[in-house]
Amino acid sequence: MPDAAALCALHHAATVFLLKRPGAYRHSNVKLRQEGGGLLRPPTWNVVPGLMEAFFVELERIWTEGDALDVAAYALWRITWIHPFRDGNGRTAFAFAYGCLCLKLGVLLPQTETVLDQMLADPAQCNGPLGVVDKSVRGDADRAPDLTSLKRFYDQLLLRQIRAAE
Repeated sequence: MPDAAALCALHHAATVFLLKRPGAYRHSNVKLRQEGGGLLRPPTWNVVPGLMEAFFVELERIWTEGDALDVAAYALWRITWIHPFRDGNGRTAFAFAYGCLCLKLGVLLPQTETVLDQMLADPAQCNGPLGVVDKSVRGDADRAPDLTSLKRFYDQLLLRQIRAAE
């Protein structure tokens, strides 16, 4: 199962020439623009290390009890929600979740129009399913996220990838 070092190495590779501290968790608060113009405020920077530690504990549980779509959907949602890095969170979350999917399946999937390629081509397509998961836990940090819609979305992308390789 991938760990925090793998996630940080992936972020480093994706942002090495873009950021002052590639591969390191952020040391400041950030505000993100949402569709429609509102602001999204990820958790404050000082709680990021603890949230990431808890993320990997939960990922390990899902890794042993769930399937590949459970693992990929949880990884994508939680990394996106925590927003652990100053920038590059989306592409890092997409790549990490796709890597988790392949590792959990135990295969390198056909390399034609991959799930990762599809997500990077239109990152906004993920907003709807990610928003549904966010709403499922809003107001109750201890509630298990409802990953159903995100898993369905991931499944559609995976089917498109497999069909493109045929």
